[in-house]
Amino acid sequence: MVMEITARASDPSALSRAFPWPVLEAGNGSFVEGAYTVALEHGQPGRSFTMLHKIQRAKLITDWIEDGKALFVCSVAAPNSAYRTLHVSDIPKQTIEWNPDDLGTYPLFTPMIVASTDFQHVVSSISDGVNPLWDGKTLHLLKGSRIAVCSTFALQSGVLGLLDFCLKEDYAPGVFSVEPSREDGFKFKVYLAADLFNHLKYQRQEVAGANIMTHIVSTALTYLKNDFSGDDGEEGWESYINLRALAHHLESRDLGCWDDEDFEPELVATRLYPHRIPTET
Repeated sequence: MVMEITARASDPSALSRAFPWPVLEAGNGSFVEGAYTVALEHGQPGRSFTMLHKIQRAKLITDWIEDGKALFVCSVAAPNSAYRTLHVSDIPKQTIEWNPDDLGTYPLFTPMIVASTDFQHVVSSISDGVNPLWDGKTLHLLKGSRIAVCSTFALQSGVLGLLDFCLKEDYAPGVFSVEPSREDGFKFKVYLAADLFNHLKYQRQEVAGANIMTHIVSTALTYLKNDFSGDDGEEGWESYINLRALAHHLESRDLGCWDDEDFEPELVATRLYPHRIPTET
């Protein structure tokens, strides 16, 4: 399944930064009708995806790409940690990979296009397709200068980053189980019958998939409340970076933490993944 994320120069709600050269990003008027889209195809769940960078109605940037003056980049950063890395490609299609055990939480991704070398360019608003305000200006770009920036996004919430979905072929249809695992950090192994595994893989956004997720998350949160109601130093939940990140994820949404006395796993699970009622046909 392909998902697209687009930053439009015409977006009136976005705040852009000032650059001494035209930049294609949301809210920046340098390219009046410009758009920067990334198309995503999932790879290994929670570990990789393929990204295709696409530029529309920004001829200057398109020309720089065709002339070999641009590189395609994706920044990968983990909130609440020092993890940050850049994936660089000289072609528009690139594979982004990461090790979730290094991050502790699901990462944030920022696609961008940067200058691949130092160069100068004299702007012609007509031939370059930029705002006339730039007409006649001599641009001085250094290697690494951002010339297009897409929207920062995350693919999953902090809860999903803890779930490792596993096919259990000997399970009867409709059956699943959840088990904690401390082999590499802390995760939940979610063993699923073939019908549930395939449904969550390909149709998670449908009503049944959403409601299955409610039960899985409720089960995981119940385990955390029962077994990690307090912190036991080096052996407690705060010793796991991904559980610290999940606690921050919940508290930032005013959902509390499992070590709170009044924490209700079912209530929190249904706030994160509300049950959905099928519409009548």
